[in-house]
Amino acid sequence: MSTPTYRERIDERLRLMQIYEVFLRYGSDAVFDRGVAGDMRRALQSWLYGIRVESLTAPEKVRLMLQELGPTYVKLGQLVSSRADTLPRAWATELSRLQSHVRPFPSEQAREVIAAELGAPPEELYESFDPRPLAAASLAQVHRATLSGGRPVIVKVQRPNIESRVRADLLILKRAARVAERRSTTARESGAEELIEEFGAALLLELDYRLEA
Repeated sequence: MSTPTYRERIDERLRLMQIYEVFLRYGSDAVFDRGVAGDMRRALQSWLYGIRVESLTAPEKVRLMLQELGPTYVKLGQLVSSRADTLPRAWATELSRLQSHVRPFPSEQAREVIAAELGAPPEELYESFDPRPLAAASLAQVHRATLSGGRPVIVKVQRPNIESRVRADLLILKRAARVAERRSTTARESGAEELIEEFGAALLLELDYRLEA
């Protein structure tokens, strides 16, 4: 990755604040699930919702946290889940859900992305456009549409502001890997920073749909 610009550093700091907030929230959740506090918390949940609400397992919490952190971290989780043979079964099962359990973003946002990229809203570009996503992935979602003359096509729309967020996430991960290499022999021997560099380069290539085309 090239040297970050001033704007990218601002994005990195803002994104880091968001990540800390998510980490703290899930960490606090883990603390309050223990002992008497955990018993009281689950009792209140059962009383409020009328059902017994069980605490989540560690793999479930990590999967939900990765989903909330967004596309870069979902991609990391998918990468880890692809090595299921090296993971405990519970972790492999839960992380594998990142391959398919991805929430779509609102159709209005998809419309705005199309208009910004192609210069016109989908109703002007296509004979028909289905606002309901056919499928959603970590970086984009797809919609059914038809061209003039009735030819059916699939429109692949990137998630809003995806590139700036991915770049900010990669800067954060790179810094974290650098710190890990200074403090951990295992991280240093595995080449953590180089692995993040390779992961980031591959991820940014995925965002260039000209290559896919």
